[in-house]
Amino acid sequence: MSNAIISPSFAARSKLIRRNNRIVARNSDLHIASDGLITRRRRRHFPAMALVRSAVIFAIVLIAAKAVMLASVGPAQYEIGLSALDSGSIFERFGAFVMQSDGVTRFLAANLMPLLG
Repeated sequence: MSNAIISPSFAARSKLIRRNNRIVARNSDLHIASDGLITRRRRRHFPAMALVRSAVIFAIVLIAAKAVMLASVGPAQYEIGLSALDSGSIFERFGAFVMQSDGVTRFLAANLMPLLG
């Protein structure tokens, strides 16, 4: 039977079935029901970790953006911009609070200043 010709549509369907079985096997656990029937149950995913990862990435990007802005305009001009934001609406004051330069931002800006010229 090794010389049998397999049609392309059968090969494609077979490949799709094998791929689906691998995905199901990776994302499920075996469970024995009360009647002895063995079934597969999907594993539960924890979206909380995705939320934490997204928050950390957002914080890193925010600090990097603040450092680039601080390095490009200089500390004095940056503080002038923050004070202008601080005298605005509630949203502008919130933006000024978020954009305050912290220790990490100042450190990164000091190291970026020679690179930005």
